[in-house]
Amino acid sequence: MTDLKSCTNCKYNQFPCTVCEEEDQWELKKEIQNPFDYQEGGNHYKKDGVMDVTEWCMSHNIDIGEFNVIKYVFRHGKKNGIEDLRKAKHYLEMIAYMKYEENL
Repeated sequence: MTDLKSCTNCKYNQFPCTVCEEEDQWELKKEIQNPFDYQEGGNHYKKDGVMDVTEWCMSHNIDIGEFNVIKYVFRHGKKNGIEDLRKAKHYLEMIAYMKYEENL
């Protein structure tokens, strides 16, 4: 995160302000960082592309069960192998039961 200066009069981000040409009305502000550009507590999800899957699922309103199916299928070859596929299957079974009252 970086500190930026912006004109308090017109919010222009260059100094001196070339929009309203006010030089004495500047404030420091914090640049907002996209949380999908970094991972808190390591880099394994970012490195393996899981953060991209997370961002895609959130932007498409995928529910948590469906997200977990996608996540575990996506990462099984890079992390926990058959255990991740079993987890994905379990989430599929929960979805089938909750949405259709049936077993797979």
